[in-house]
Amino acid sequence: MTRHPLRALALAVTSLTAVATSAPQTADAAAPAGTPVTLCPTDAAAAALRDARIRLTAVAPSTLVTEGGRACVRTSVETAGRINPDLSGRGAAGGGGFAFHRGQRRVAFEDLAASVTPDRNMITSAVHHGRRIDVLTSPTARLKLYLTKVSAEDIPMNLTPAGADALAAGFTTSPLPAGTRVFTGSTGVDVLEQVTGLLGPR
Repeated sequence: MTRHPLRALALAVTSLTAVATSAPQTADAAAPAGTPVTLCPTDAAAAALRDARIRLTAVAPSTLVTEGGRACVRTSVETAGRINPDLSGRGAAGGGGFAFHRGQRRVAFEDLAASVTPDRNMITSAVHHGRRIDVLTSPTARLKLYLTKVSAEDIPMNLTPAGADALAAGFTTSPLPAGTRVFTGSTGVDVLEQVTGLLGPR
């Protein structure tokens, strides 16, 4: 989990392409609205932010939750995304995002959206200062396909050069260089429900 959050969610959408290939060639796969996505900072990223006196917050309607003793951002797909079996198509979209604060300074990444590239990488973009930029990149190889669902757990989400530049501009220097694994992302989609939809009346 683009018209957008978490197209970061394209993780789940992408994995569904495996299901879509068993359906008619014209079928595609979807990450339904309401699919939850959780972004948790890695221990190293959390330590770097803490040392820089920067705290992570959620941008509504995303919320801040605690998982494993860590403050994580929880968002969900608001607009279902579709990915074709050949990985073309648009990713899922959601609302909200995350922000970093230090004193009066704030660097926000809003209106998160995710898309999948032909080489099977997921790009998470966001609106920053009114302009959409690529913020995080992730491999899709960690997706797990089960009989009844697709699970994406602890997907590495690495900071892009544009994301690092945005942090550096907001805080003079960025505590997180480009390439840093900032978050691990987790989500899940009910495959059985999706297959039923794909094979049902059209």
